[in-house]
Amino acid sequence: MLAIPAGLTEYAILTPEPAAGGFDLRDAARDTIYMFAFVAVAEELLFRGVIQRNLVSAFGAWRGVVLTAALFSIMHIIWRSWEEVAFAFAGGLLLGLLYQRTRSLTAPIILHAGNNILLVVVLPYVL
Repeated sequence: MLAIPAGLTEYAILTPEPAAGGFDLRDAARDTIYMFAFVAVAEELLFRGVIQRNLVSAFGAWRGVVLTAALFSIMHIIWRSWEEVAFAFAGGLLLGLLYQRTRSLTAPIILHAGNNILLVVVLPYVL
């Protein structure tokens, strides 16, 4: 359920244009798969599964989560929005804490995917 307020917040920051002129079910299915597999799964495997795990091992839980969130936010500089960088840092903290608490990538992947699917597949066509 955290994906809904997260997706709405990030949409308010970025207000991305629809990827296509109008909503198309095939495009939505393709973009959903892309957001899940190539964004959420890939980024969570890298940031929480590799980077955070190693930083926590080297520096302890709190510092490892914060450093990973900082790296995650730096990756979002591509959007050229300090608000997005701040949102990504807060999101990185939340995703990192979920990973630390559950010791599983499942919850961070689901939250990340839900946020990005709302941001790219749903909200540009309904707001």
